[in-house]
Amino acid sequence: MRTLLIANGTFFHMGAFFSRALAARGDEHVLLDVADYEMKPGRPLPVRAVARLSGYRRWLNWRLNRDAVALARSFRPEVVLVTGGGFMLPSALRRIKALGGAVLVNYAADDPFNPLHRTRSFVDGIPLYDVYASPRRPLIPDLERHGARRTAFVRFAYEPALHFVEPPDTAEDRMRFGSDVVFAGGADADRFPMLREVADLGIRLHLYGGFWERDPVLAPLARGFAYGADYRHAIGGAAIALSLVRHANRDRHAMRTFEIAACGGFVLADRTEEHLEFLEEDREAVFFEGADELLDKVRFYLPREDQRRAIAAAGHRRITTGGHTWADRVNELMALAAAAR
Repeated sequence: MRTLLIANGTFFHMGAFFSRALAARGDEHVLLDVADYEMKPGRPLPVRAVARLSGYRRWLNWRLNRDAVALARSFRPEVVLVTGGGFMLPSALRRIKALGGAVLVNYAADDPFNPLHRTRSFVDGIPLYDVYASPRRPLIPDLERHGARRTAFVRFAYEPALHFVEPPDTAEDRMRFGSDVVFAGGADADRFPMLREVADLGIRLHLYGGFWERDPVLAPLARGFAYGADYRHAIGGAAIALSLVRHANRDRHAMRTFEIAACGGFVLADRTEEHLEFLEEDREAVFFEGADELLDKVRFYLPREDQRRAIAAAGHRRITTGGHTWADRVNELMALAAAAR
């Protein structure tokens, strides 16, 4: 189906994964890259503050929506696939629908009801999509209460072109990426206490992602951002790779769980019903509930390399042969779109 994809197309973002999957399907598609309408990362704080106060960000968002409507008018897609969607204005969605012929599909990469993401436009746009899919089961009832026409649970996944086994292979990289425990993700405040306790074990804990400097104990353990080969090296160089769900988003599984397993890492993740659905506990991954059990599992598995390797290998096989790529998820979404026509 001819598809207009509106998403962040940066190589490590979902939009790039979706675009690659659509191309592999043989579907004619156009990507409207949301990243082209965002403030570029690394801008100094005063610049970002001026952009916010001056309305520059709102102007960028208006341009994005204007261009989305214009592209829909010229391309005449059969499907408009949006990831996230907090940037889409209801007025633009209505204008796209008025052109006729397109099924509007949202893959809710973010929780629109999370106070960090919630805006009136985000919530008001929910009833305008023909399909609203989410990787979060707890989100489905809220979507339906806010007028979602058709909802679906569609899990997260991994991208084979980016997530594969590639441990650090030089002495310099082994020194840089070697760790006992690694976590790559956002510095959410509710993660600080648990990770402080991990750090108190006196092990090599590496943290990747933004804002770890907010915590004085964890700040020295921050290693910046890890994308592409750096991400694969960070997972491959760690004895244990943590996959922590984002509670503020009501996650019951995490994208990084798939990614860690695909990269050959030893997964230590929150014990949730969804994690247990696709990874067998203590054979393909190890799970915990609360800080005490997390610390017990770290202490137990760190000195047991053979057990870690066996579990990591079994988890890798399960994920990489189980239909968990982003191409599989795009197939699910396109099937939902076809059913909604």
